[in-house]
Amino acid sequence: MSIRCRISSETNDEETRGPGKSNAHTKPLLPRVVFTTIFLAVTGLLLGSGVAPSPMTSAFADDATQEAGFCTPSQQTLGTDINVSNADPGVATWVKGDMYIGSRPSNTANLNGANAPVGSYAVEAEGLTLVNGKLAMNPLKESWGGNGFRFGIVGFGAQFRPTPGSTALAVNGDESASAIDSMTTGGVTGDVGAWTHGAFTEGYGAKLSGNATNWETNAKHKSVVYTKTDWDSSNSISWNQTNVLDNVNGKDYSDFGTYVNNLSTTLSLQQANGTVTYDTAPADSNYVRYKYNANSSNISYGFKFDASGKRSEKRITFTGDGTSALQVFKLKTSELQYIQSDDGTYQTNKNNPDDVNRGIVFDFENIPDNASVVVNVGGINDDGSGGSNVSFNNGWRFWWNGVEIGGGYSDKASTEQQRLYGVAS
Repeated sequence: MSIRCRISSETNDEETRGPGKSNAHTKPLLPRVVFTTIFLAVTGLLLGSGVAPSPMTSAFADDATQEAGFCTPSQQTLGTDINVSNADPGVATWVKGDMYIGSRPSNTANLNGANAPVGSYAVEAEGLTLVNGKLAMNPLKESWGGNGFRFGIVGFGAQFRPTPGSTALAVNGDESASAIDSMTTGGVTGDVGAWTHGAFTEGYGAKLSGNATNWETNAKHKSVVYTKTDWDSSNSISWNQTNVLDNVNGKDYSDFGTYVNNLSTTLSLQQANGTVTYDTAPADSNYVRYKYNANSSNISYGFKFDASGKRSEKRITFTGDGTSALQVFKLKTSELQYIQSDDGTYQTNKNNPDDVNRGIVFDFENIPDNASVVVNVGGINDDGSGGSNVSFNNGWRFWWNGVEIGGGYSDKASTEQQRLYGVAS
């Protein structure tokens, strides 16, 4: 989903694995599903723009026929026209620790040519990205002419981003927040590393702590450049910056982590008014996922889902009360636990080796159109205690009020799928 108002507790690292796509039509960018935690954060969740009021305790309408839960609904246009932009004054992505474009290696103490993040096919991040620790990038895809990961503007998205010419990427290099002792790519040690490809910020600037590093695969190419055809960093890319978060686009984000923690704590204290159930998602022998522009590209992929076993998907269903402006659910981390078995399948329950499937899918039911949704994730017990880190595979399907909208971004999707995809995101 594309969520502009997203909150999570702070994780030590943010892993970016792959891009999402959405359909090119005008949709309401509503404050939809917000995952927070009681004790532990779920790796991979992102923080949305800082538009939520603080404190939060009196920010919710009694029912969804009035105002939205804690963000103001707005209209945003999804599409490929990168010249269309609505200014986002907030933060799209916040990383308390180190950000990886790729998967974090088991040993993070010293990253170099022999110890790199596992490569990623992610290609872009919309809006302002703040990294308190360090940035390690290993984008593999030959996107944007093979010139790497793009910060600020996305080729397909809401085009909701900072004012052109402002900063879209800020890396603070805080050693106390980083698990990386040393990172060297292209023969230079710094706080930003690039392996197969690097990044560019065309249309925006970057404020980066540490030395100007290079691609590991080509030491003549700087890790972060301005345009996709640049090899050297221009004046829009500022290296060796200190106290980076003190001033980003005229705002002081040096204590942003405290704001996130306080907001997460407030959300975690909300009483659940919805129920959570678990089962196996329905079988489907001919599920098709289309590319966002499938009407012209004719690109699609087929999947088969069984009612049990390795080709099934575990479904977590969140059923709301149908009226509250803030729909609140509590989810135990044990229901998200995944371990990989010897044959490469993933087990949803490590105590039950026969419980294997392709991933976890989500189903939200009885959710009013103007409601915000909070899912508090934490613990393995009903009281939220006994939690641990969480790793799971996301499945392919997603339901919203009775309609499967996993492919709602595509121009092949039905009008109702597209509409509900917009509502859900």
